[in-house]
Amino acid sequence: MSRQLHPSELVRVVHVEALERALLDGVRLDEVPLDEVPDVLDALDLPLDPDADPRGAGDRVRVDLGLVPVFSDERPLLGLAGLIDWRGSGRLSGLIRSGFCTAAAGEQLLVPCDRRLPIDRLVLVGLGPRAEFDEARARAVASQLVKISTGLQARTVLIALPTQGIDRALAEAVFEALLVEIEQLVTSAPTSQPDPLDDAQAAAEQAGELAGELAGESAPEQPGELAPELAPELAAEPVAPESSMLDPDAPAAKEVAADAPQEPTGDPPGNPEPDSGGPELPSSLEPEAPALASPDDPPDLDVTTARWWVAVDQAVVARLRRVLSGPPRAARGGSNLHT
Repeated sequence: MSRQLHPSELVRVVHVEALERALLDGVRLDEVPLDEVPDVLDALDLPLDPDADPRGAGDRVRVDLGLVPVFSDERPLLGLAGLIDWRGSGRLSGLIRSGFCTAAAGEQLLVPCDRRLPIDRLVLVGLGPRAEFDEARARAVASQLVKISTGLQARTVLIALPTQGIDRALAEAVFEALLVEIEQLVTSAPTSQPDPLDDAQAAAEQAGELAGELAGESAPEQPGELAPELAPELAAEPVAPESSMLDPDAPAAKEVAADAPQEPTGDPPGNPEPDSGGPELPSSLEPEAPALASPDDPPDLDVTTARWWVAVDQAVVARLRRVLSGPPRAARGGSNLHT
């Protein structure tokens, strides 16, 4: 699997956590680069004390979402699932015993959490039988984990990788597949935006064409010519004598003028702009202001501030951190081991 993002950029959003009991108190901020701590605190809705060290030693904070994969034949629960089950007085084990959660491959169950746990929302992800867990299944699970986090609009995520009881090479493959999925999310090309100058030029040309059409439509008709659709109606109405039509003060002329359709004056409904003197454009051609976001709309995921903490077994922490940081590079201008 190819890696496109530079390791120095990837470590800004992904952090490897050792699986230990202290993880029940939250993830560690000292794994975050110092200049990134304010963004993380903002994502967690935590205040930042300007007079205090923003990254105190041993500080731990809660995260928004926890993703915990579970094998269907894993009894009792191991890893982070076992710690959460212990802290929650066997709540996860009860869900599995009742058959509500089977941990079958592809299954996912959203569980609300209380303040005793380091996460606000928990998703149990089924892995199926342990014997069937291979590299292809690892890639599928990594894609599923990232889709869940983006689908739930989580900005801080704790992922427990199934690294206990499996081969170290397979554990590394799971972590590598997860990094590739996160890289694709972070480096995904933004939607191309139209050029404002091209839009303005197109709008001006369209407005000019419309002005010409409106001017042609408003041109006075030739004497004796009637629109086909208006001819029957006008023919049925009485016509005033020519003398009264020529005299605007004549009673018949005043009566005809009162019955004639009046030209609309003022601004159209819903348009408070003053009349500029030119032809009015239909609402479909008027420049539209960007719509304000509705309070009910879910916020878009900001991948620049989203953070992932990956909890793994203590035996593979150093190995996976090397995978995250990339292969060692020779110092600039320094000696090379191969020379």
